[in-house]
Amino acid sequence: MKKLVIPLVVVGIVFAVYSAMMAGYSYVTISNLLDEVVPRQIGPRGVSDNDQAQERDQRIRAAIVQTVTAAGLPIEPSAVEVGEDGGRLAVRVSYPYPVVTLKGETKAAIPVSVTSTFPLPPRIQ
Repeated sequence: MKKLVIPLVVVGIVFAVYSAMMAGYSYVTISNLLDEVVPRQIGPRGVSDNDQAQERDQRIRAAIVQTVTAAGLPIEPSAVEVGEDGGRLAVRVSYPYPVVTLKGETKAAIPVSVTSTFPLPPRIQ
C-alpha cells in the first residue's frame, strides 16, 4: 500500500506545482499584453463626453479580448472590466486557468485576475 501512496502523493505535488506555475505564467502574459494594448487604444487625445468614453471603453475591451485570445488564453468579453476613475483608466481581466477538464468542460480552475491602471489624457472641453 505504501508503495502506491507515496508515488501518487509525489505526482499530485508535481501537478499542483506545475498548475500554479502555469497560472502564474498566464498572469504575467495578461499583464504584459495589457501594458502593450491599452495605452495604444487610449491614444493621445482625451474624450469630450460620456458617449465617447463608452466607445473608448468598448474599443479597449474588444482589443484586450482579441489580443489575449490570440495569445492562447481564451476569454469572454464579460471577463474584462474597464472603467474611468479620477483621470485614470482601470482595467481588470479575470481568467480561470483550467486545471481539470473533462469532455471539454472545466471542472477545476485557478482564478487569475490582473488589474492595471493607466493615465488618461485630459478631457476635451
